[in-house]
Amino acid sequence: MLRAPDQVTLLGLVPEVGPTSGERFHDRSVAARGELVEALARNALAVALPQSFRRLQPDGLCFMPRHGFHLVRGDDVVEIVASFECERAEVHTSWGEQGALGVDEAAQTQFDAFFARAGVRRGRRAPPPGYAPEPEG
Repeated sequence: MLRAPDQVTLLGLVPEVGPTSGERFHDRSVAARGELVEALARNALAVALPQSFRRLQPDGLCFMPRHGFHLVRGDDVVEIVASFECERAEVHTSWGEQGALGVDEAAQTQFDAFFARAGVRRGRRAPPPGYAPEPEG
């Protein structure tokens, strides 16, 4: 994991894999994005992320990620796609490491606070095909 990142981008993701239009982050649509600009907040997030990781439960096939993390330090990049509700995360690095980890569902509240600080709402589920909201009034 990157310590003292120069840049942290937080991405609110639409959890379902869907059409490829619009901005994408590891096969998910990006609903919102923002930057953590304060060094103290970036460092706190970089410390909190690995503390939320745990052993992956082999029986979990659920993966509905709503949180994306893009951390940069110099030429090094770490990207994390996290599904707190399913307690799974995918990690991708610029040096070729990638894999799945367990993530503590209880940590979501902490990371939602970082997202709020950056002005990013986590993604919501996409409406079903053909869905049209009823007109108000």
